[in-house]
Amino acid sequence: MSYTKTTSIETEEISFKYILRNIWTRQRHVVRMIQEYDYSKYQWLLLCAGSLASTLNRAQQKGISDSTSAASFAIGRLLLPALVGVVFYYILSFAIATTGKLLKGEAYTDSVIRLIAYAQIPAVIGLIMTLPWIAVYGLDFFREGLLTDSNMAVMILFWIYRITNTILALYIAVFMVVGLAEIQHFSIWKAIVNFALPVAVIVLLFALLALPATCR
Repeated sequence: MSYTKTTSIETEEISFKYILRNIWTRQRHVVRMIQEYDYSKYQWLLLCAGSLASTLNRAQQKGISDSTSAASFAIGRLLLPALVGVVFYYILSFAIATTGKLLKGEAYTDSVIRLIAYAQIPAVIGLIMTLPWIAVYGLDFFREGLLTDSNMAVMILFWIYRITNTILALYIAVFMVVGLAEIQHFSIWKAIVNFALPVAVIVLLFALLALPATCR
C-alpha cells in the first residue's frame, strides 16, 4: 500500500520501500511523511522483530551456560523477553508522550509508537545478520567460548558483526531523537531529554522489579 501527496513542488509517494530507501539520509522527511499519512504498515512486525533482535543481542553478550537446553533458551531467553520487549515499547511510547506534554510537546502515544516501530528497521538488519551465525553455531553462538575456539577469520567476522550492530544501535537512538524533535516540534536537546528521561525511569523500575528474583 502506498500513499501519494501532490504539492506545488513535487509528487511524493510513501510506501515501505520508500521508507527503506530514505530512512538513512532523510530522517526528518521520512518521519514527517509517516506521521502526516498515519502510515503504519508492518508496525507490529517491526516492533516484534526489533524486540527479538535486542533480546538476541543481550543473550549473546551475557552468554549462556553449557547446560542450557534449546527449549529453555528459546522460551526463557528469547520468546518471553521478546514479548516483554514489545510491552516495553508501548509503555515507553506512553511515557515519552506524557513527558513530552510536560515539555510542551504535541505528539500522542500512537505517533510515538509509530516512530519507535520504524526506528527498528536497523535492528531488523542486525537480526538478519545474526541468523547465519545461529544457523552455523546454534547455541554455541551464545556461549563464551565462541571466540577462543575459533580461527582468526571467524574472529574478524565476529568483530565486524559486533561493530556493525553497535553502529546500528546508535543509529536507532539518533533516529529516535531526530524523530521526536520532528513530531514534538522540539529542539534536538529537548528531544534528547524527552527520550532519555522516560527510558531511564522505566529501566530503573524494571530493575527494581527484577531485584527480588536476582537476590534469591
